[in-house]
Amino acid sequence: MPPSLLLQALPKNELSTRFEAISFAEYGRDKLPTITSLKGTALCAMGLSVWDNIIADGKDAVEPKALAKYVDNEDPSLIRRIRNQLGKDVLFDVYYGHATLALEGKDYTVAETLIAHVYPNHLHIADIEFSNPYKPIPKDKRQHPHMHFEGLGLLGTYLANVERISRELKCTGITLTAATEDLAKLFSRYGFEIADTPAGDIAKQGIEISIPMMRRI
Repeated sequence: MPPSLLLQALPKNELSTRFEAISFAEYGRDKLPTITSLKGTALCAMGLSVWDNIIADGKDAVEPKALAKYVDNEDPSLIRRIRNQLGKDVLFDVYYGHATLALEGKDYTVAETLIAHVYPNHLHIADIEFSNPYKPIPKDKRQHPHMHFEGLGLLGTYLANVERISRELKCTGITLTAATEDLAKLFSRYGFEIADTPAGDIAKQGIEISIPMMRRI
């Protein structure tokens, strides 16, 4: 079996050029249990996106609230629950990559992504982060509580990689969920729009929830 195309999502050459001592940890579909233990919340959010798109697509007869208890409990196995509900695979491929840099005896995240090829035929970005551990952001200037360092200016490169991969896989779209309105505005600069799904309709009303987005391919 050829290497997964998803391995090409992170701009590893650019990262290695900037940080000589960088280390990469990478996990594919064969390591799904490990990914689940490391990124359970993100996997649940991915499952919610898949379910949202299934409902919007209408080709599979499903009860929209059939998996509500698993969503409410943030079940990291939501993808498996959806597969059981539909009777077919909904996770075609998955990749988790985490790049770290050791500074003063501590490992700092430089880049991280969780991306998957999912049903019906989307490439879903469940997590993406680029951070420069040499450039911390003072608390009073952070736009988000979890944003501790400046970025690396590599989001455009990453998204270009994702678009190329999605075209090679013949996907119909790239999906993601923006955690805030500011992030939704950022991704809109790269051609993403609020998804035409039940969750997207709620987001369009300005209700404070995560914002599902899609870029058609």
